[in-house]
Amino acid sequence: MNNLKEAHSLGPWVTAYHEPGNDVQHGLAGYSVVSGTGEGVAFNVHSEANARLIAAAPQMLEALMLAIKYLQHPDVQAIPFALPASNAVRSINAAIRAAEGEKP
Repeated sequence: MNNLKEAHSLGPWVTAYHEPGNDVQHGLAGYSVVSGTGEGVAFNVHSEANARLIAAAPQMLEALMLAIKYLQHPDVQAIPFALPASNAVRSINAAIRAAEGEKP
């Protein structure tokens, strides 16, 4: 088994609409998501909303990583929350693990 973690394409990622026949893979109309280095990330995404969500992935991962550092800080854990911070910490950690390709 390979222990090297594959890094995702550098952000920011952006969306682009392509007309039928302009897609080199399938000739279909749809949206593509391209990395900051011009690398194709996703092709033939049929919904602009889905393409925007895919394009936001690097930024969301970065935000989650910052949020988990904040929520796990001892000073923050001592503040009484309306909802237990542990639920948020579990959810955020699960999302980060998924984004990094780790099993739940």
